[in-house]
Amino acid sequence: MGKVNNRKRVTNWLAGDGFRGSETSIRSYVTRVGRFATLFILLFTAFGAQATDAQSDRPFTMEYYYRIKLGYFDEWIALYKKNHWPVMMAEKELGQVLDIKIDRPRGYRPESDRWDVRVTITFKNLLIPHGMTDRHREETIARLFPDRELFEKEELRRFRLLDGLTEVELLSVKTDDW
Repeated sequence: MGKVNNRKRVTNWLAGDGFRGSETSIRSYVTRVGRFATLFILLFTAFGAQATDAQSDRPFTMEYYYRIKLGYFDEWIALYKKNHWPVMMAEKELGQVLDIKIDRPRGYRPESDRWDVRVTITFKNLLIPHGMTDRHREETIARLFPDRELFEKEELRRFRLLDGLTEVELLSVKTDDW
């Protein structure tokens, strides 16, 4: 008996012994593809979990570009200051948010590239802006806005005044190696 080539073993394993159409070879093929998919998912999950763990302890920055319907900027900013800003300040006091910066563009931009307000928020970690701490936000909103119905109505109005919202996750690039 000769030694079996490893390439042939892998080919046979993935191809289900040739996939000749018999019920046995089809079942074998499906089983082997299932094994391959499971192995791939396990490896992907393991590496993904390591990356998330490494990033979850570092500050994480997001930029929000608000494009407000023409003629509604004053109403939108008043609702932002009334409802959203206090929530952001409370999250900053809790240590969930490290920094908030608000910018407006100077000069004219073509309508296709127009944005009216950019809010840059540096969060304590990656988990906060992705909803991992919604319990804290709900508690903050309940404390700051006892009339929850009015709060939700005004927040809905604020979002209806938007022509668009773009969220950009920023990754810091280390240039030491350049």
